[in-house]
Amino acid sequence: ALSVHEDAKKDSKSSKTGTECVSLWKLMTSAVKSLDRDDSWWTANIGGGRDVFVGRIAVLSSYLVQSGFVESAADGVQSRVIGASGTDGDPLSVLIDLITTLLLVAGERDTRNGVASEKCAAFASALKESRLMGLPGVLYRLLCIENVSYDRSTPAELSSQLLHIVNQTLRLFNTLALVDKTLLEDCLKDEEMVVMLTHSFAVLLTWLCRMTDMDAMDLLLPRLLVAVGHFAAVSQRAQALTVLGGQHSIVQQLCVLPFRYFSDPALMRLLFPTLIACCFRRTSAVSLLKQELSPKLLSTFITEQSSSIEVQSTTVDTPAFASRFSKKLWPEAILFFESA
Repeated sequence: ALSVHEDAKKDSKSSKTGTECVSLWKLMTSAVKSLDRDDSWWTANIGGGRDVFVGRIAVLSSYLVQSGFVESAADGVQSRVIGASGTDGDPLSVLIDLITTLLLVAGERDTRNGVASEKCAAFASALKESRLMGLPGVLYRLLCIENVSYDRSTPAELSSQLLHIVNQTLRLFNTLALVDKTLLEDCLKDEEMVVMLTHSFAVLLTWLCRMTDMDAMDLLLPRLLVAVGHFAAVSQRAQALTVLGGQHSIVQQLCVLPFRYFSDPALMRLLFPTLIACCFRRTSAVSLLKQELSPKLLSTFITEQSSSIEVQSTTVDTPAFASRFSKKLWPEAILFFESA
């Protein structure tokens, strides 16, 4: 399998090799996803069990970093050599899926696999050096530049191809935040990346809230809310930009989401942490917030979370509040929104 990748590096213009490389990426992705199986399955079917397999994935991740795979793939994405047809089998989709699943392995906190996780962490670091595979730039280009027909005054529909790429990119962003928030913070020190993501998130919010395809909206909007929350929580520059744009600013649009996001407890747990991350310690954001709802709703939400005895599980799409907004800031945030 690794020889296929070496051949692809030597002959990147070969369509046959390119097809084989995509097949290899799919194989890697399937292998990593199989880690979800329980220990008994591993003991019965794989010699050495799950720990041995995780070690092999760690070696694979290390190889992909040392061979320059991440950098060359990022170059391919940015130069559009690796294109996007918006289907499960196109090179960009397979690549994003592979990177995301490998990141999840890198983020394993199982003490049995500590060494393996350290090796996989090098893969996450390579993402930083490649500016997240160049995907923020791809997202910005697709949403804000190439869609020249975009008109804020009339409803618009996103193509299914674009929705597919956006969905995968948001999942990758949220996975990185879950795996290593410090690494995400380092990535967002890149001013250009922050600006591109701000514009992309704002345009995407506008589009999603006007979509007639409710299934697509219900898939993407929650994932976008989580991404915006991570975005504002780890970067003060990003937080500052969420208030720019008047009625089309990120904060303003968050405040006028469909009513169910303010009444359904499950959806409130997605939206309110994002509003808190965008508005905390920022009076300009609170001023926008107060045009639509009382800041006391946010202080009440934090108070309820702090007094809850329910243990919240954390996943990429439904992270616990404590993983989105530092618990040590809760007392200050309660006072801030209570007195706003």
